[in-house]
Amino acid sequence: MRLVDKLYDWLLVGPAPDCDRMLSQALPTAEPEWAERIIEVLLARRCDSSWRGLLEHYQDLSPEVQEKIRADGRLLREGLSLVLRGGGSATRLHALAAVRDDPPPSLMYLLTDTLRDADHEVRTAAAQAITRCAENVLAAEARLEQEAVSDEQAEAVRVDRAHLVRALAEALHTFDRHRRVDVLETCLWFTRDLADEIWELLDTPRSHANVLAAERFRTWNSPRLAAFLLSALKHPTWRRDALQILQGWDTAEHCRVLFRESRFLDDPEIRRRLSGLQAPRWATLLTPDLEDVPPALRPRAPHWVLHLGIEPFEKIDRLTAWVRTTDEALHRAAVYALAELNDPDIMRRLERISASESPLARFCAWYVRARKMELVRTRHERSARTQPEPEEAPSSDVDFALLWQVCRRTEPNLRGELIDVIRENAGVWRTRIRNNFRSPDPRDRILALQIVSTQELALRFRQSLRELDKDPVTGIRNLAETLVKSISNRPEDRLEESPPPVLDEDSAERADLHALLNRMVTGQEDATSPEVISDLRAMLQHVYGEVGSV
Repeated sequence: MRLVDKLYDWLLVGPAPDCDRMLSQALPTAEPEWAERIIEVLLARRCDSSWRGLLEHYQDLSPEVQEKIRADGRLLREGLSLVLRGGGSATRLHALAAVRDDPPPSLMYLLTDTLRDADHEVRTAAAQAITRCAENVLAAEARLEQEAVSDEQAEAVRVDRAHLVRALAEALHTFDRHRRVDVLETCLWFTRDLADEIWELLDTPRSHANVLAAERFRTWNSPRLAAFLLSALKHPTWRRDALQILQGWDTAEHCRVLFRESRFLDDPEIRRRLSGLQAPRWATLLTPDLEDVPPALRPRAPHWVLHLGIEPFEKIDRLTAWVRTTDEALHRAAVYALAELNDPDIMRRLERISASESPLARFCAWYVRARKMELVRTRHERSARTQPEPEEAPSSDVDFALLWQVCRRTEPNLRGELIDVIRENAGVWRTRIRNNFRSPDPRDRILALQIVSTQELALRFRQSLRELDKDPVTGIRNLAETLVKSISNRPEDRLEESPPPVLDEDSAERADLHALLNRMVTGQEDATSPEVISDLRAMLQHVYGEVGSV
């Protein structure tokens, strides 16, 4: 056996990462025959450092070798991590090329730090990979509406989106360090998942994101922004532009993406603001057969027509046409939407439609009978029925008690959003928060301390904090002392003693808020869910408005 063969045999089984580094460094200058052998040895070693050696020269390798490198997801992830953390600019560009054309969502979290790389080309390559991955995920979701797929395939798309969203959330948190505007735009495509993170960033006065997004907002006008535009309807500084853009949308794709984001219509504030869309152009595509809308999305059309700012007679005409359709899901949605219009003439129309013997007509007839027997009710009727009598109306104290109970039952590491909600409405609940500083249960006192542990709130609850200087629990005493010291040089703030605001207790909105809090207490709603927290914030803002802040 030749000595060189003995050398390669030893390199094949020798210690990592030394052997892998020797092989990788020899690869660029090796003659073709030996380069091929080096590559074979690195592939055969199948470890993170051998994959690092291959990735450092990825663009110089043959398509067949590149495919083998990408085929092993675990080694690709580990090798990519090593190169991005410890390689030079040239090798990082080689490694990024491995995920450029078909970026795996599960690896995108590795690229978020690379957005702050010292090399401009590396930063750009990382941003391009993240954006391309986002495009692929959205395209895969769109295909689910058009094609029959297995549950496993649908679940794989859902998991891919979750991986990508986690990476985008990190990119948002570090935006003011990397300032990649293209990545910010990509994040806005996923507002359904990232609404809280996005608006926290855009509402931060010191953040560059607000200015950059405002400058480019209209040029980014794309169907992918549907979720962001709907979410923006809740934000006064963005609402006018969002409505103008939505008003001008006029293609079938615009219609489809809005229907995909129909869950935003669950928000009462967004539903109200949609009335500002006065017969938008894309609404002309809502024809009786909805041929431009995928079958899976068609049942959502009546819900949109119900809330758009179009003439009532036009709403009735469109909905009546869909009641006559042979699409069972669309038919039912149209019946419910018609009844929500709360027009006395509607029931007569439904009775006429239900005269035939078809299954859909029989459903329509059942609905008419159920309405007459008060077995089902419209949104207006549900609000009226759930609205308590004035003397039984849920007070702000009851709201606070329920929310406090939910917070107490939530794991400490998961209750951050709930604490923020209480802080945001501390103006309404000043007295109740102060009372919990005197609670015999130390868990109440600790939670009260967590809530007022910001400079602003510590000032307003300074006296309550001072009263804890003799608390029997050492940890509570120490934390209270730390907070008092942190504000010792600040002037007294007397807002704590201002009277609580006078609220409109007798309203359907208060009843809805009370019902949501009760569902959270009983576990029917997940108190840590971003969607539930978002709904809770919206309801509190609508009920308490500006009086909520201290």
